Amino acid sequence: LAASKVDKPKVAMEVVQIWRALDPPGRFLTKSDGASGEGLWRDIGDKRAREKASQCLRERTAVVMPFVKQLQENERKKKEEAKKKGVNNSKS
Repeated sequence: LAASKVDKPKVAMEVVQIWRALDPPGRFLTKSDGASGEGLWRDIGDKRAREKASQCLRERTAVVMPFVKQLQENERKKKEEAKKKGVNNSKS
């Protein structure tokens, strides 16, 4: 993924937001030891999820690449809409 150093955390956060917006929602979990020795799963929060998404993007992990493609498609659509608005505004 070609993005500036400033944009990379934003891209990672968008990946987290897309993942969490799935139906059923995607989650970022860690296993912690319970008092009885049973492993309990808990959400790691957005900050750590963004860090993990950044790591996956750096490593080009297969599970994150569909989200990268979706982000690229979203950006393409935004540019097309902006271009259309620019054309429509110049006609007025």
